[in-house]
Amino acid sequence: MKVLGAIIAGGQSRRMAGANKLLLKFDGEPLVARAAKRLGAQTDHLVVNVNNSEPIIDALGYDIISDEYTDHQGPLAGVFSVLHWVKQNDVSVDYIMTAPADAPFFPKNLVETLQNAIGSHDIAIAHYNGYSQQLFGLWSVDCLKDLSVYLENPENRKVMTFIRSKKWVQVDFKTQDIDPFMNINTPEDWDQAQQILASNGELG
Repeated sequence: MKVLGAIIAGGQSRRMAGANKLLLKFDGEPLVARAAKRLGAQTDHLVVNVNNSEPIIDALGYDIISDEYTDHQGPLAGVFSVLHWVKQNDVSVDYIMTAPADAPFFPKNLVETLQNAIGSHDIAIAHYNGYSQQLFGLWSVDCLKDLSVYLENPENRKVMTFIRSKKWVQVDFKTQDIDPFMNINTPEDWDQAQQILASNGELG
């Protein structure tokens, strides 16, 4: 099973008081770099899906994939763009593993856990503390055709609606004192993540 890691970083940081959160230094490196290294260590190859790339992101050395859709159609557009890139560039890939760029603590066994559970399903997603973590997903490359049809309607942006249209499974991760799937969306989230880092260091 060959897995391509894909950091989904196409958001617009609307709630970060004007800052591009992906470039903010977290534990000495840009937030997007931390996520990329964390996922890259678990996959065969890594790409970054980002619109309006910055020199800092380009300098990370990963393949940069911009959305095929130009109207900020949400994270599903990023998933589609990565699947489309795979079709054109590496047909040996069986699955893509997506993770958002603004999640600094996601599990280091994320890919292994989803791989062990996907079986004959098209998609496996993480499930934590009662919530589906829809962007932490292992997607079969065979999802490309159906996702292309789904996105033909610009109102189709809900990730879980598409996932539920496929054969899918969600995989429980053990509850911890700190949410390993937390996203940084606001300055308050940023402060909380810094406090977690100071108190706990690297989460497993």
